[in-house]
Amino acid sequence: MNYKKILAVLGLSTSLYSACLAHAAIQYQLIDIPDPVGSPDTMELVYQVDNAFTAFSGFNLIYSPAQFADLQLTVPLDANWFPSLSQPDAGAPFDGLLSYQALTDLPAGIRTFTVTFTNVGGGKPGAQTYELFDESFNVVSSGQTTPMAAVPELPSGAMLAAALPLIGWLARRRHQWQAPPR
Repeated sequence: MNYKKILAVLGLSTSLYSACLAHAAIQYQLIDIPDPVGSPDTMELVYQVDNAFTAFSGFNLIYSPAQFADLQLTVPLDANWFPSLSQPDAGAPFDGLLSYQALTDLPAGIRTFTVTFTNVGGGKPGAQTYELFDESFNVVSSGQTTPMAAVPELPSGAMLAAALPLIGWLARRRHQWQAPPR
């Protein structure tokens, strides 16, 4: 058996799967904090960011005043980041904004921070809008945060592309196994 070919196919499959996960730039976990009876509903969002950043680039998280109030950055990122937080205002209405700017070049790696807030919308808030910006503050990408528990499904095309070499190799091996002796 040619294990090198099997390992090569598995490596290709893993690379394709990793590339599909790369689009999930910011993930979150929602935690409902127990509140005394009659007090506002306090919740916490724990975020993970797994991107490389150049100096002065960063990201924004946008919070709707229909769902969020009293934002607090309770566990900030490390000293390599400059945070800025503005509150959502339902009277205006202005979105809240948490902006993080890298102070130095930072390689890809999981970075975690936590935001505590008052849930004013009822129900549980879902994904928030995020923007990634470059060192000139140009938005280069935007999307929705994804839950940490959710694993993105591998697209069918990527699965097929990863499986075809393995299927071809297995078909050739099967043909060799069934060939009559000469």
